Amino acid sequence: MLKFSFLKTKLHSQQAMLILSVVTVYWIYCFFWAPTFFIEGLVPLGWIGKLVFFIISCHFTMIAISIYLHRSQTHRAVEFHPWIRHFFRFWLFLTTGIVRSEWVAIHRAHHQAPDQASDPHSPLNHGLINMFLKGAEIYNQAKIPETIEKYGYVNDNDLLETYLYKSRMGPFYFLLLEIILFGVWGVVLWNLQMIFQILAQTAFINGLGHHCGYRNFKTQDNSHNLTRWGILISGEELHNNHHHDPASAKFSYRKNEFDIGWFYICLLKKLKLAQLRKEE
Repeated sequence: MLKFSFLKTKLHSQQAMLILSVVTVYWIYCFFWAPTFFIEGLVPLGWIGKLVFFIISCHFTMIAISIYLHRSQTHRAVEFHPWIRHFFRFWLFLTTGIVRSEWVAIHRAHHQAPDQASDPHSPLNHGLINMFLKGAEIYNQAKIPETIEKYGYVNDNDLLETYLYKSRMGPFYFLLLEIILFGVWGVVLWNLQMIFQILAQTAFINGLGHHCGYRNFKTQDNSHNLTRWGILISGEELHNNHHHDPASAKFSYRKNEFDIGWFYICLLKKLKLAQLRKEE
């Protein structure tokens, strides 16, 4: 097993070096022989086009995290068609590098004792400022083998998961793709995408979601709803509602609350691509 892990690590390092080499050669070529491609890439979008791409790509990422990784994989509230699951798995690999079993295990551990001493990412334990400045470090520190073994069960543990999706190489492939498409601006877009999805998970959901806002339910934790409109973070803003009933796929409870993640689930359900564990 140790030898097998070493071989996988060596393979991932070789992949990273290959990507770096391709980017370097591509930029050298573009700089001297095709300077337009160096700046704008193959798809010379204007500011509006780049902004639209950024918004759509980040929205897809947050939707995949919320309705697939969180509501489906972690809490089993909804089951998706295999095609939809494969799309979400691929997109999360490409844009986040998240290993599903780790994310699921840490979040399940969080729900075992939210805001208590054993909560792996409560702002009451780590401090709200640290959730903004060191959120990724706090998350990585929570990747304890015992926690992952106990809570990290996910389905679709196939060869694709073992040899590709667990490699964490996706964001580097995404960077390469964006450099080819958008040139130097691809680096800017990639950095903004990484910053947004990390802050959305660690600072806003795990941090502010247990610090401020309003509460519909008196749960045994400090969870709050950040806003009545769950759009930017795909419904995760309604965090107190979720902690009241983690097994529910619907995060909105009141008439003046909106959960865009639930909207997509209902749409997929009508297309017979999703099935709820319990009817809402």
